This record gives sequence, C-alpha cells and structure tokens, in this order.
Amino acid sequence: MKNFNKLLIVGFAAIAAIACSDDKNNILQEAASNLVKEITLDVNGGEIVLADAGDMTTVKVTAKPTDAEDIGYYEFRSGDTKVFTVDNKGVITATGQGSALLSVVAKNNASVTAKCNVLVVGTRITSIEISNTYKDYTVTRTNAAGPSFNLLQQITILPSDANTKLLKYTSSNPEVATVTENGVVTAVWKGQTEIKAEATDKSGVFAVCKLTVNITPVTSIAVGANVQKIRLNTLFNDDNENLVYTVTKGTANAARITVLPTTATLNILDYISSAPAVIAVAANASNNLEITPKTGGTANVTINSTDGSNLSAQAQVEVYSILDRSRWTIKESTPSGSVTESNGDVWGGPIENVIRDDDAAGLIKAGAPGGPAAGSDVYFVVDLGEAKAFNYMIVSGTWSGGINTGVKINRLTLYGSNDGTTFTALGPDRTISTSTYNTMMWLDGLNTSNLYRYVKVVVTSTSYGYSANGNANQKVTHYVIRNFRLGIGAQQ
Repeated sequence: MKNFNKLLIVGFAAIAAIACSDDKNNILQEAASNLVKEITLDVNGGEIVLADAGDMTTVKVTAKPTDAEDIGYYEFRSGDTKVFTVDNKGVITATGQGSALLSVVAKNNASVTAKCNVLVVGTRITSIEISNTYKDYTVTRTNAAGPSFNLLQQITILPSDANTKLLKYTSSNPEVATVTENGVVTAVWKGQTEIKAEATDKSGVFAVCKLTVNITPVTSIAVGANVQKIRLNTLFNDDNENLVYTVTKGTANAARITVLPTTATLNILDYISSAPAVIAVAANASNNLEITPKTGGTANVTINSTDGSNLSAQAQVEVYSILDRSRWTIKESTPSGSVTESNGDVWGGPIENVIRDDDAAGLIKAGAPGGPAAGSDVYFVVDLGEAKAFNYMIVSGTWSGGINTGVKINRLTLYGSNDGTTFTALGPDRTISTSTYNTMMWLDGLNTSNLYRYVKVVVTSTSYGYSANGNANQKVTHYVIRNFRLGIGAQQ
C-alpha cells in the first residue's frame, strides 16, 4: 500500500511538473509574440536642442504594438557624456556645447532601437552680415568656368564667441548659380538668384546675397570664303576616303566658321540642312560642322547661335553626282592577273576590280602574255553601257604598307569614244598624286554636252610610280589601281 501511495505521489508530481512546463512554455511563447516591434522618439525636427550646459529635457518614447510585454522599459545611451547625459527615465541633461547621438533600446527586444541628435548650442549666432559689395552683386559669365567667389570670406558672424559658426548655403536658382557647402558661389547662366547663408545653431539667423549673372553673347557668326560654297561628291572628299566632310569652328580662317567674340559664354552652334536627302548635317564632339553627302543636288546649311542672340549664317553645299557603275564593263590591254610579293602579300587582280565597291584592286602590266610589250603603254577601256556626260574622275591607289612592286601611278591619259574604236584625247596627261590614296580631278573642257560611252585610261610607258622605299620617280613595270569613278558637277 505504501508503495502504491508513493507511486501516486510520483505520478501527481510528474503531472504537475508537466503542467508547469507547459505553462512556462506558454508564457515564453506569449512573451515572444508580444515583443516591441518599433519605437519612435517624439522629437521636433528630428533633433533635440538645448541652449547651454545644465539645461534639461525629457525625451518621449512611443512603442508598437501598444500591448507589447514590458512596454515602457528602455535603455537610454549618450554618444558623448561631455555633451549630455541621460538617465533611465529619458531625462537629458546638457553637460557642454556640441552635438552627440542619443540611442534608445527596447529592453525586451534589443534589436529595436531609435536614435536622434542632441545639440547643445551654447552661445548662438545673433547676426550674419554680408559686405555691402556682395549684398547685391553682379558677375559676367564668359566661356571659361565660373566666375566664382567665396561668400564666406565676405561674411561677419556675431557674436565672435558663438559656439557654432557653421553656416548652411543654398541657391534659390541653381541654374543661374550654384553654391558649395563651403560657400563658394559659381555662375552658371544668365538670370538672378539669391544665395542664402543660414546659421545651423537653430537661432534662425540668416543673410542673403542677391546675385545677378550676365553672359557674354555671341555678336557674329562668320562663314569663311571656302565655306560659303562647299562642293562634295558622294564618295570621296578631297584626299579622304570618308563620307563625312568636317568644317572646323574656330578663329578667322577662309575654311572655317568663326564665332565672335572668342569669349562668348555659349559658342555652341546648331546646324540645319535645307535638304536632308542631299546632305545630312551634325555637330561632332567639338561642335564642328559635319556634312555627309547623300545624293547629287544643292542644299543650304543654316548655322544658328544657341545663346539667345538669334544670329545665323549660311553655307551652300553642292553635291556632285557620281555615275552609276552597275552597267560598266572593262576590257584591259594586259591580262596580268595579280602580283605576289616576296613576303607573300598579293596585290592587284583583274583590272575589272577597279569598279567594285570593296577593297579589291586591279593590276595593269606591260610585257604580260597577250598584252603590250615591255616598255609599251598599258590601258583599260571602260564601257559605260550608254553615252554619259562627266567632267571629273576619281582614281584610288594602293594601300599603305610594305609595297615594293605594287605601286601608285603618277600619270595617266583619258580618251573618249562612242563606237569603241575611234578615241579622242580628253585633254592632256593627268597628274596623279602619289602621296595620297584618292585623287579627285576635274577634266577641264568637259561639260554636260560632251557624251561618251567608252573611256580609255592609258598609263604611258613614261609614267613613274611611288613605292614604299620613298622613291617617287622609280620606273616600274606594273601598276595597281584600287578604284576608278567618273562624275558630273559644277567645277569651282
């Protein structure tokens, strides 16, 4: 019986222990579910401001949820006890001038905190005075940066023993002038703005510089004589294998666009094409005019100022037409194929390559089987497909590089025919520049009334070539040509 009673007692104890354990777990779970999730500080403007050492205030803390366990119990910490101290009830006492951080931590959830700044002002600013010159100030902007001035150097702060003399600077119109945190004012564009210098010690004291910014306007846009009428073709411009023709903006020059004065604040120009189908115009990174010829015709480029001075100038662009080569065929005097250099480079190929729109080149050579004897003239005949008018030609030489036997010709003669048999000389020998890759030249005496179906291009036996060794008068036996074109336009 005694053992049975002992068993009953042990059983009841176990049941009680289990019940107590469950109650404890329930309490812990309930406490865990009622933790403080958020605390906020009731601080005006996000900062607590005390006038001087010895002043006191109490920070009010609000927690969520409102039914959280142990709500109202917090740990208060001072970031610098030389500025202020705080007790466990949130009473703050100023101990010296300066600022430090107040941190508040929820006791039942250390991961939840709130912070704010505490400023002990001490002696506040009572006056900020700007020198008379800078109270109402005017500057003129050129195309140089600025001008700039330091407003702080023109300010007197009273009293001289104010504890916090740091000022906050703002510009009412940053598009007119900007100001740094150190008070450096920089002019941007014409207009008016107010630069405000304000005390940061909560005294509310400030001063204003009324600033007017003027600009240096563009007074003239001049178009040089060589720019007033520009003539281009749709393939090459002068010596450049480049569709873009650039007109530089700069000082007075016959080939330039000149903007005066040179100190104009905004000398950026705007370019407009009167006929985008004929020429496209754009400004490059340096604001120079870029013209891309599209097709034969005439167009005007209007050049406008952009600084509000409403000035403009014009240039006329004539784009020469280049003859269509889709029906062209070529017969050569010398079926010479190509030349292989000692280093393995291959130059030239069928002469018909000179009318292809890629980098292939053609070769003409005296002394080849089926062609003229060595020392004789070599030539090729172009059948245009129908009688055409033309008055300029473009001849392209070889690439740069270690070329010793493939060369650029220095002279050729043109003949015209309408039956392919009887040819008439189209002027004297034409000199080809051996120092450039592309040469455009006018065929004097030809105009729209001169129609030819066949053009014979003859390289005379007395022609010399340019080779990589720098000898521009070296007699050679074959010539590489990369491109040949004809066109029609109004000669300058």
